[in-house]
Amino acid sequence: MANQALSHHGWSWYGNEDFTLTATVLEIRFANPHDRMTVEVDGQRWNLLLSPPSRTRRAGLSEDMIQVGDTITAYATGIGKRTILK
Repeated sequence: MANQALSHHGWSWYGNEDFTLTATVLEIRFANPHDRMTVEVDGQRWNLLLSPPSRTRRAGLSEDMIQVGDTITAYATGIGKRTILK
């Protein structure tokens, strides 16, 4: 019989700096374990890792608000401040 194992990633690699990123949305994935967006800025692709779906919805972001091709501005804070993307 197989044993069940649960795990979750750490946060140390996210950094501690605040930043603002204005980008064009290339892909959107609203699903567990985290919502994600792939965006492009000055020819570079970024993978934006959002909160788990329930937390993203509680924060007011829903699937019908952003479409591929939209320009977005993401305001992010460093992990030391306990909020990654708002």
